[in-house]
Amino acid sequence: MDWVLSVAGEALAALLAAVVLASFGWLARSLRELRREIASGLGQADERLDGVDARLVRVETSLGALPNPEELRRFSEALARLDAGRVTHEDLTRVHERLDAVASEVSTLGGRLATIDSNVGLIHKFLLRSK
Repeated sequence: MDWVLSVAGEALAALLAAVVLASFGWLARSLRELRREIASGLGQADERLDGVDARLVRVETSLGALPNPEELRRFSEALARLDAGRVTHEDLTRVHERLDAVASEVSTLGGRLATIDSNVGLIHKFLLRSK
């Protein structure tokens, strides 16, 4: 009967190790996907800004030295609308804070799993000594 408890303890330890590995795998995949989404968003914002820059050069060329105030107002409004959809420093700060929170949770889980592993080891030793 003691060997059954010993095997059960080892099985529990193996199960816990598998859960930890699966959790780290999920976390790594999630972080990779988040990085891809951020890079994609930044690339799209850069492309849109390049298009606006080219249009602005064409507008300045066509307006000449004395631009029409009404056209300047329209272009200013258009640029403000484009800036509203751009990824900002604050957006990146929020993403960074979320990543820090995830890292903290992973660290906490690692500490808890180490405690569980230690407890399972103590149970295992106790069961071996009580034979």
